[in-house]
Amino acid sequence: MIMNHEYFSDEHQLSFLRKQESSVFDFKRRWFPAFAGMTLCLIVSGCLPTSKSVDVPQIYKTPAEEAQWIRKGEPLIYQDQQWYPADATENFMDTEVIKLGEYQDAAFFASKEDVEPYDRLYTKFSRNRYRYYKLKSESDDQDHLRQ
Repeated sequence: MIMNHEYFSDEHQLSFLRKQESSVFDFKRRWFPAFAGMTLCLIVSGCLPTSKSVDVPQIYKTPAEEAQWIRKGEPLIYQDQQWYPADATENFMDTEVIKLGEYQDAAFFASKEDVEPYDRLYTKFSRNRYRYYKLKSESDDQDHLRQ
């Protein structure tokens, strides 16, 4: 019995190719969804905020709006000195400031890192943002008069 070598070869190749296609299809059908699902879970879990940033409590109430005396640029009086508001804010968590008192219904603070005599005082502007105040020096008054 003589077999046609070309026929056997072609049929054998077709069978081999079908098995390869089938194994690739099986991989895609069985393993690809699992791999894609695990990858998605890793990406999503990496993008979620950590519990540390979520659990930081807000100790001091955020005012609905800033007091009018602050918006007008009027000074805060502390220890018989006038502290003037700046047109800028700084970022602090509530745990990084200490409440010194209240002035005209607005709580004011100092940084826990600062010691008396303070360089700056603060009022709460929004969540984790504080407007700062500085003492007006005599040189500031003279500069203002020259202009």
